[in-house]
Amino acid sequence: AVDFDLARIEALTSFLGAQAGASKSGSARSGVTTRVLSTFSRVITQMQVYCSAYPSSLAVSSAADRLLQVSLEKLAATDLNGLAIVQNTALVFGALNCGATPKDTTSTVDSVGFILNLNFPSDIDRTMCNIQTARSVFQYAKWGALSFLLQKLLEGVSGNEMDGDRRTLLTNLFDVAEDSVYSTPADSLMPLFDCCVVGARSFLAGDNDESSDADGLYTKNLAKIVDSLFALKSEVTSGRPSIYMLDQICSLLFRSDLLMNEYNRWLVEGDDVSMPIRDAFRRLMEMSVERPHISRIALSYISVAWRGKSNELSTVGLGAIPYRTDICDLLLRKEVKLEKSSAVQEADILTGPIDLPPRSDASSITRGFILMFLSSLPDVNDNLPRSTLVELLRFIIHHLMNDVCLVPNSRSSIMIGGPEYSKKMRAWQALYVLSRFVTQDIADSVCENIFESMGQNLHGGIRYFVEAFAIQFARRHPTFFGRKLVTEIRRTDLSLQNISSLLIVAGNIIVGRYKDDFLPKINTDDETVVDLKEILAGTIPWLSSTQGFTRAISQLLVHELVPLVIDVGDSEEISLSDSDWYLKTNYRFLDDNMEMKRLRKKQSRFFDQYDVDEMCSAKALLQLEVDEGSEANPDYAVDAIKKCLELVYQESHENETPMWKQVADMMEESKETSSNGNAHATQDEPVSFQRKVIPLDSLELDLEVSRDARLKNARGRKKQKLIVCASLVDKVPNLGGLARTSEIFAAERLVIPDTTVCKMDNFRSISVGAGDWIDIEGCREDQLLNWLRKQKEQGYAIVGVEQTSSSIPLSSHTFSDKTVLLLGKEKEGIPVQFLQIVDVCLEIPQFGVIRSLNVHVTGALCIWEYTCQMMEQQLSSSRDQT
Repeated sequence: AVDFDLARIEALTSFLGAQAGASKSGSARSGVTTRVLSTFSRVITQMQVYCSAYPSSLAVSSAADRLLQVSLEKLAATDLNGLAIVQNTALVFGALNCGATPKDTTSTVDSVGFILNLNFPSDIDRTMCNIQTARSVFQYAKWGALSFLLQKLLEGVSGNEMDGDRRTLLTNLFDVAEDSVYSTPADSLMPLFDCCVVGARSFLAGDNDESSDADGLYTKNLAKIVDSLFALKSEVTSGRPSIYMLDQICSLLFRSDLLMNEYNRWLVEGDDVSMPIRDAFRRLMEMSVERPHISRIALSYISVAWRGKSNELSTVGLGAIPYRTDICDLLLRKEVKLEKSSAVQEADILTGPIDLPPRSDASSITRGFILMFLSSLPDVNDNLPRSTLVELLRFIIHHLMNDVCLVPNSRSSIMIGGPEYSKKMRAWQALYVLSRFVTQDIADSVCENIFESMGQNLHGGIRYFVEAFAIQFARRHPTFFGRKLVTEIRRTDLSLQNISSLLIVAGNIIVGRYKDDFLPKINTDDETVVDLKEILAGTIPWLSSTQGFTRAISQLLVHELVPLVIDVGDSEEISLSDSDWYLKTNYRFLDDNMEMKRLRKKQSRFFDQYDVDEMCSAKALLQLEVDEGSEANPDYAVDAIKKCLELVYQESHENETPMWKQVADMMEESKETSSNGNAHATQDEPVSFQRKVIPLDSLELDLEVSRDARLKNARGRKKQKLIVCASLVDKVPNLGGLARTSEIFAAERLVIPDTTVCKMDNFRSISVGAGDWIDIEGCREDQLLNWLRKQKEQGYAIVGVEQTSSSIPLSSHTFSDKTVLLLGKEKEGIPVQFLQIVDVCLEIPQFGVIRSLNVHVTGALCIWEYTCQMMEQQLSSSRDQT
C-alpha cells in the first residue's frame, strides 16, 4: 500500500509534464492546481493513516527510509532537471509522512539546511510543464518536509540548550521564510506557516532572559519570527485558516515568561527598548478595529499572560506594565457592529484560555477581557506587587480620571451612544472595578476628582457609576470623603444633579447598608474628624428643594442624623428654651407623620438593597442590559427614588379624584345598579349615596376646562385632528424626532409602542422636551389592530405610508380632517395584517439612488402635507365667509 501511494505521488508529479503545451486560461490553470494539490494532500493523509495504523511495521519504515535516502541523493545531484526536482521534493515529503528519519542528527541538520536552501527551478520549460501547479506542489512539499525534519531535529531541545548548528538553521529559517511569503502560492502557505511555528516554539522555549541577550541576537530573532508570522497572516485574511493562524500566533507569543523577559528589558532601558511581542500585540489591535474576532483571540491569551503564573505571586501583573497605555485605550474601545453573515463570525468556533461571560455585548469584547484581567488581580493587602500597584493600576486610575472623566463636555449635553458618552461611561465602569486599588497615598487627589465629577452635567447611566465609585471610596477612605462631603454639601451653588448625587452617596453611607463602614470610622473617642452636625446643617436646607426626590432623601438623612448629633429624648413636650428645639421639632414631625413614615420605609428598603459590591466585577458589568447606544443601562438611583415617591403619592391620594371624574363614576355606578334590578325602587325606599354633594356650576366648570385642555395644545392653539401612529417604530431617536414634529404641528396625539421611552435621555434630547407638551399614548404592536379598528369606528381615516401596488403619491392625496397616519417599521414597512385595515397607502416619490427615507423624515413630510391641506381648507373657508 505504501509503495502504491508513493507511486501515485511520482505519477502525480509526472502529470505536471503531461499538462504542458495546452493553452489554458488563468481560471483553468488555477483549477488544475487546486485538483493536483487536493489529490496530493489526500495521498499524504492516506500515508499518515498507514504510519499510525502500523507504527511498528518494518516494511513501512524501511520503504520510507529507502525512498527518503534516494530522493535526497537525487536532489543533491547537479544534473537533475527542473521537473525532477519538484518530483523528488514531493517524494521526500511523502517518505517523511510515512515515518522516515535521517540516519543521525548530522544527517538531519544537513537535510534541513539543504531543503531550506532549495529553490523552485528556474529552468523548467513552460512548454513542458504547468508552472503554476508545479510551483504549488514544490512549495507545499518543501515546507511540509521541513516541518517534519525540524520537529525531529528540535525535539526536546530548548532555546538555551541549542548548539550553534541548530541556532544557525533557525536564524536562516526565519530569513528564508519571510522572503518566501510573497513567492509562495496561496495554496502552499499553510505548510510554510506550520514550519515557522515549529521553529519558533523551539527557539522561544527555555530561559531567554535579558542576561542571555547581551548582543541583542535573541531580540532580533524574535522580531524576525514576528515579522515572518505576520507576513504569512497578511496573505490569509478569512476563513478557518486565518483563525488557525491567529490562534497559533497568539498562543506562541503571548506567554507570561516572554512578557516578563520584555518587562525586565523595559525596566532597564525604558519605552525605547525593542519589544517585538508588544509590537505584535499592537499590530493585532490595529487589525481588530474592523475585525473584533482578532481582539477576542489575542486578548484571551495575553490577559492570562499579563496575570502571570499562579505560583509566582511576586510577578503578578508585572508583564502588563509596558502595555499600560494600550490598556487605557482599550478600556474605552467600542467595537463596530458587524452583520451576522460576516466571515469573521467563524471566530466563534475558537476560544482562548479564557472567554467572556455569555451575555456580554458585542461592542464590549476588547474592554471585557481587560476588565476580566483587572478583576483577577489580588487585593492590595493580598500579595499584590508594589510595582503592579504603582506603575500599572495607579497609572490607569490617574489616566482615566484626568484624561477622560474630568474632561469637560464639548457641549452642554452629550448624546447617548456618542463617542464622549461612551468614553465617559466606560472610563467610570473601569474605575469602578479599580476602586479597590485606590490607596491612602492617592486618596486625597482621587477624592477631589470624585466631587468634581459629580458636579458635571452627566447622563443618569454615567452618574450611576460615578456614585457607585464614590460609595466604594467612602467605605475605604471615610475620613477623606467625610471631610470633603462637609464642604460640598453646604455650598449654595450646587446644581440639582450635583446635590442629588451627594445625597444618594450620603444616603448609602449614613442610612443604608454601608453605614457601618463609614460612621464608626470618621470619628474616635479622642478626635472628631468629621462633624456630623455640619453634614446635617448642609442637608436641612434641601428639605425645601423644588425637586421631589432631593426633598425625600433629605428627609431620610435628617431623620437619621438628628439622633446622632443630639439627644432627642422621649418627652413629648419640647421647650423653646432648649437650644436644640428646632432640630427636635423637625425630628418629631418626621418620626410621627404617617406620610413621612411611609416614604421613609420605602426609601430605607431601597438603600438597604443598594449593593455596589455585587456590581464591582467585570462579570457583573458585562452582563448588564445595554441601551440603544450599546452601553450599560443600570437602574439609576434617582429613577428608583422617583418610583418610591410615586407609590407614596398614589397610596396617600388614592381616594382623591377630580370632581368631574367623581360624577362620571357615580353615573357609571348608577347604570350598573339599574341593570342589576334596582331601577324599580320606590321613593319611599331608602337609598344611600355616600358621595360628596358637588355644586353644578363647579362641575360644569371642571368639565369645560378639561374639554378645552384636550382640544388645545400647550400654546393654546387648537389641535389638528391628526393622530401620528408610530407603534411599529422601535428606535428611540426616531420616536423623539416624531414627538418634536408632532408637537410643532399641533397633532392631536402621538402613539408609540412604549411610553417609558419618553424618560430616556436621547428621547428627551432629540424631542427637546416635546414629550411634555403633546399627548403620548402607548400601544404595542400586538394591540395595534384593535386600536386601529376603534379609531375607524370614531370616524378617522387610516392612512398608511407604504409602497404597494395600489399606493398613490403623497401630493395626489387629499387628507380627511380626522386622520390616523400609520408609519411602518424601519426597513420592513407596514406588515400585511395592518395593510388590510388602512383606507389608503401613500408613497413619496424618490429621484435618487437610495431606496427609502428615514421613518421620522417620512412622517415629517406627511405631517407637513396634512398641515398644508388643513391650512388651505381654513383659508378657503374664510374667503367663502367674507
